[in-house]
Amino acid sequence: MVGSAFIAIPYRTEFNSVFSTIEKACLGEKLRPRRMDRLDFTEDIWNQTVMEIDAARVIVADFTGIGEQKLPNPNVVTEAAHGRAIGKKIILVTQDAPEQLPFDWRHMPVIKYNSDNKGMINVAEALTRLLKTTL
Repeated sequence: MVGSAFIAIPYRTEFNSVFSTIEKACLGEKLRPRRMDRLDFTEDIWNQTVMEIDAARVIVADFTGIGEQKLPNPNVVTEAAHGRAIGKKIILVTQDAPEQLPFDWRHMPVIKYNSDNKGMINVAEALTRLLKTTL
C-alpha cells in the first residue's frame, strides 16, 4: 500500500454499493480505504477522524443530498472541509448535478454517478483515472 484514502460517506445502507466501488478503486491504486464506521476506535471519534484525515493521501467524499432538503450529510462536509483546510487532495462523488453542490465546493473535481450497475462501473473508471492523476 502507498497510503490511505479517507472515505467520507453517509452511514446509510443505500451508500454501500458506492462505498464498495470506491473501496475497490482505491485498493487498485494501492490505497488503503478508511471509513470511520468500519474502524476500531482508539480515540474519541472526532480525534480519530482528524488523525485519519491527516494521514490520508486523498479524501473521497460523497456529497449526495439526503433528507427532505437533499443536502449533503453534514459530517461528510465537515470531514472534507478539514481535509481541504490542510491541503489534502479531495475528490467528490455525488448522485446530484454538480451545480447542486454547496457553492464553495462546485469547483472541485466531481464524479456524478447513478447507483445502478452501469453507474458503479462508470464511477469506478472515473475515480481510477482521477486517483492516477491526483497521486
